[in-house]
Amino acid sequence: MGQTVIHMPARRQGRTFAQQVRQEQLARVAPARCGLVGRVAVPVYALERANRCPDCHGEAFFVGRVTAECAGCGLPLAIVDLRRVS
Repeated sequence: MGQTVIHMPARRQGRTFAQQVRQEQLARVAPARCGLVGRVAVPVYALERANRCPDCHGEAFFVGRVTAECAGCGLPLAIVDLRRVS
């Protein structure tokens, strides 16, 4: 009796084949559709919201008038007000 060998696609970069295909599809479509091509995400300190430091993931900040500085690593973040004006 012979054994049947089934070849499955190898996992690449810790993701399944379906996840990799989906990521490639989104990479081609999503940025062009929403107009985010060439934009860079800028971390900011949002007033009256829960904030975490992008470097050390700390939650404590020294808040000034213009910037907020992480108490853990000293990373300065610009302060923005996200409240809606009606």
